[in-house]
Amino acid sequence: MTENNNNQPHVTVNITPNSRAYDIVGTLLGMGSLAALAWAISTQGWVELASTGATMILFRLVSTMVTAGLIVLPEKDRKGDFEATSGLLRTAWADYQRFQANSPVWRLVLLAVGYTAVFLIVRWLIGLALLIFTNIWVAVAAGLALGMFIIAPKLIGDGLRNLKSKTGVRVNTKAALENDTKGAGA
Repeated sequence: MTENNNNQPHVTVNITPNSRAYDIVGTLLGMGSLAALAWAISTQGWVELASTGATMILFRLVSTMVTAGLIVLPEKDRKGDFEATSGLLRTAWADYQRFQANSPVWRLVLLAVGYTAVFLIVRWLIGLALLIFTNIWVAVAAGLALGMFIIAPKLIGDGLRNLKSKTGVRVNTKAALENDTKGAGA
């Protein structure tokens, strides 16, 4: 920091239109205002309309985020904890996509019924939440919390990975198994 004439620190913050800060602020404002709008509509006696709209926005948002590559499965070449699970998720997703692509119409109808059932359950839960929210600030807080999960999936994953202990005893199960086998034979 440089000093100006009043001996006050001079701080410069550069935010460009393509900055991550605009994405964060825009997402939080959007989700908070949508939650406030849903709450306002529900207080006028239109809980069904508000919950249907909020659920549709949520489902379309997740769908477009997957399409845009903002929500992805963990990298296959990641080493460490849950390495096998990461590969399992990728394999299961690829298998499901093949299953869906090669399905006859009757199976596609069943998949659509399942998707609709999930949609209706989420819609019912959002409707319950809108009835529980006692004021607009609780609704805005819920919208901001949802916005946090939208803008920070990588940050949350990185934070959870950083919770792993870097100190202490690390047990290598393969080496421990070999030692147990050698000790039993001696």
